[in-house]
Amino acid sequence: GTVRVAEPGDAAARVTISASQASGISARAPSISYSGTTGRMIWQSHGADGAAEAAGVMIGLHAGRYAPDLLRWLYFLSGMGGTVMVASGLVLWTVKRREKLPDPDRPHFGFRLVERLNIGFIAGLPLAMTGYLWANRLLPTDIEGRAEWEIHAMFLAWGAALLVGFLRPVRRAWVELFALTGAAMIALPFHDLSNSRGLLQSGAMGDMRMVAMNLTICALGATFLMMARKVRRYQPRQKRSARKVATLPNAQAILEPAE
Repeated sequence: GTVRVAEPGDAAARVTISASQASGISARAPSISYSGTTGRMIWQSHGADGAAEAAGVMIGLHAGRYAPDLLRWLYFLSGMGGTVMVASGLVLWTVKRREKLPDPDRPHFGFRLVERLNIGFIAGLPLAMTGYLWANRLLPTDIEGRAEWEIHAMFLAWGAALLVGFLRPVRRAWVELFALTGAAMIALPFHDLSNSRGLLQSGAMGDMRMVAMNLTICALGATFLMMARKVRRYQPRQKRSARKVATLPNAQAILEPAE
C-alpha cells in the first residue's frame, strides 16, 4: 500500500493510507484519511458505482500494476510487438510506394510529407520518451511544476526530432535520430550509478525489477545503435534489367530437314 501526507507541518495536514493496487485489478484501491494533527478519521472511500468500478478496472488493466512479473513482461512484449508492426508497416508502405512513382527520385509533396512524418514519429518518439527519463533525472527537485516540466521536455524533444526529420536528408535523419536515441538510452544506467537506484546498487539491494529495467534500457539502446548502423550501410537494390527472352525458331524451320 501507500501512505501520502498532504500539507505536512500544517494544521490542515492529512494522512491518506491506500491499499496496494496489486491486491486487485481495479486501480481504485480502498483508502482512508486521518487528520495529521488529531489522528481523527476524516474520510473513507466507499464502494464505487458500476461506471466508476468499470473505469477502475480498465485503468488497472492498462497499467498492469496488479500483474506479477511474468505477466508484466508479456504486457511489455505485446506492446513492443504491436509497435514494431505499425512502424515497419509505415516504412514498408513508403518503400513500396516509391517504386510505383513515375519518378522515384522526385516524389510528389504528399509522399515526401508522409516520409518525413515517419521519421519524426518512428524515430522521434523513442527519443522523446528517453528525453522524459533524462528530464526526470536532471531537473532540480525543488523546481515548481517539476512533473509538468518532465512532460514539457518530452514534447520539446519530440518537436526537435520532427524538425530534424524535415530539415535533414532522409537517410541522415534516420541515422542521427536512431544513434542519438541509442546513446541516450545506454547512458541512462551509467548516470544512475551515481544514486541509490543504479544498476549495481539495485542488485546489491535485491531489487531485481530495477536491475531488469536498467538492462532492458541498455538492450534497447544497443538495438537503436544497430538500427542506425544498418540504415547507414543500407544500399537499395538496383532494378533488374529486363531479361532477354530467347525466341524459338518457328515450327517450319524446326521440321525442315537439313540439306
